[in-house]
Amino acid sequence: MAADRIYSMPLGGRELELPCFVPSISSLKTNLRPEHYVQLLTAVHAPSFLISAYDVLMNGEELQSEMVRLARVARERGSVIFMDSGNYESYWKSDSSWTVERFHDVLAEDVFDIALSYDEQVAHGSATDAAECAIRSTLYDQEATGQSVAPILHGNASILAAAALQVVEQLCPLLIAIPERVLGSGIISRAVTVTAVRSALNELPWYAPIHLLGTGDPLSILVYAAAGADSFDGLEWCQHAVDHSSCGLLDLQHWDRVRAQTRWGEEGSMPFEQSVLLHNLDFYAWFMGELRDALASGELRGFATRRFSREAADFALASLREVGQRC
Repeated sequence: MAADRIYSMPLGGRELELPCFVPSISSLKTNLRPEHYVQLLTAVHAPSFLISAYDVLMNGEELQSEMVRLARVARERGSVIFMDSGNYESYWKSDSSWTVERFHDVLAEDVFDIALSYDEQVAHGSATDAAECAIRSTLYDQEATGQSVAPILHGNASILAAAALQVVEQLCPLLIAIPERVLGSGIISRAVTVTAVRSALNELPWYAPIHLLGTGDPLSILVYAAAGADSFDGLEWCQHAVDHSSCGLLDLQHWDRVRAQTRWGEEGSMPFEQSVLLHNLDFYAWFMGELRDALASGELRGFATRRFSREAADFALASLREVGQRC
């Protein structure tokens, strides 16, 4: 008998509410240095955030020490820290010096609550191949730390459901992570895949949370959460300005259009960039809280029509109907 959906998960001695958005921090495609983002998130007692092992280790000894110090302070203040393998940064920076051994050096610092495995980004053609690869890398990484390591699953969209079931059956991880980009082309196709993965995992007698990597668009979060995903990380919170009235993403420099929506636009005591980030963090905290309530109460349709533009809400609801989700 499948377990009911859960709305919180014990992690690092704390309860992480689900579904949740985990703000990502990266030295790539962002405006501030990684340590500045950590400082901000620590100052506001962010419930969770994700840092890259690459950014911890590859910016010199002084900054490495500062990142480690800040991460420890954040955990002491109650934040749940996700540690990413750093493959995203090393790939886009064409840095072949980044290896799994360097990742393990960061894991040994013990400044996180859950790590994401050092994944091989291969589009496996069979479910068994994909599962075995994820299991092998996760077990190898787990040897380097006493904290939890969550598997990242790659593969063609058509085999992800079967592969996810194999991985979770064998590892019983806190969660299984899947990059959004491998789910398919277009939000409907991706929602179909999430629904298939959730259906497969629901064959288990316990609830297995699904984490989607690289998902920070509010409309996508709405659709994927309704389809069965539980947590999301992305850089959208630091790359855009969010319009609270429509849940839409704007160019970062367009914050002036919506700055009156939160106190950060009126305060004027902080630099522009930090003010936008705080404006965005307020949005994601509010949005995820309302989404949790809507899912728990079965009021997703009302939530979508109240919070999104009519066009966006209609699209989201039509997408969910197409994948067989009641809303």
